[in-house]
Amino acid sequence: MRQVALSNTGYTYSVPEYFVDVPLITSSKHIFLSGDAPINFITGVMIEPLSKYPYFPITLSKLEHEEQEKIMLELKATIIQDTHKRMQNFHYFYTNIAGQPCFIYDFDDAPLHNRSYLFVKNNELISF
Repeated sequence: MRQVALSNTGYTYSVPEYFVDVPLITSSKHIFLSGDAPINFITGVMIEPLSKYPYFPITLSKLEHEEQEKIMLELKATIIQDTHKRMQNFHYFYTNIAGQPCFIYDFDDAPLHNRSYLFVKNNELISF
């Protein structure tokens, strides 16, 4: 694995040694993209101000099931817009990874499958 320092964030991200970094001009939201060659699998990181997603709380700690549902319904609506209504098979779960609460969600945007991990920290929405 190779560690990548994510510009201006203080975060690092691990990717396989053989992954090739993809130019960011391919996405307006990502701060890092990398994948295998030819591109069969791609991973990326987005860090955005939490203010862009007013339906997210300032912490994901101890969310009740109803709060989780509300947040994910709003996120699903956002993704439907972003994928021009191609998104299908959306499902999620709420969990902890390395002691940090997060959402993991999946959806299909034919022919691609997407899995994302969402965290909230320092008033930012962090997704990879």
